Amino acid sequence: MTDLSDLMRDLATRLDDIEDRIADLCEAGDVLLAIELFAEYDGLRTAMGRRTDDLARTIADAMPDRRIEVPGVGVVERRTGKERRAWDWPALLPLVTRRYLDPEQTGEFPTDPMVAVDRMRQMVEDVIGVTPSKGPKITPLRGLDIDPDEFSESKPGRVSLQITRNEA
Repeated sequence: MTDLSDLMRDLATRLDDIEDRIADLCEAGDVLLAIELFAEYDGLRTAMGRRTDDLARTIADAMPDRRIEVPGVGVVERRTGKERRAWDWPALLPLVTRRYLDPEQTGEFPTDPMVAVDRMRQMVEDVIGVTPSKGPKITPLRGLDIDPDEFSESKPGRVSLQITRNEA
């Protein structure tokens, strides 16, 4: 682990060096050179993000279990997502609307129109959201016992590692 710790320390030192160099360049009035250095750094940051995803997938694929405890680190959990697209809104929206208007599924709708309006407003906030996404929020759908995969095309998505660090 010492070699790995040294590598991480070296990386942190190099990042500090870049930060100091950019500050020095700005202080000296060489903003154009500072911007060039920042642009290179930003490209490296983007590349590191891609590599982080690749490394997480490599480790996740090698993990013997979905969740393992690593001494000195904490609990590491493999997370897998799904990419969903082509939502079937004509089928999904009436189902979600009915579940919000009739949460007990008795077949009765609210007689007070303001109750219905409040429930529809809540549905928009909870499920549809006001975001650029063309898909609904997944957790509220599951809370309504609706399987999102029945209303969209889905394929395996990003694999990530969640690390819950030990309290030191």
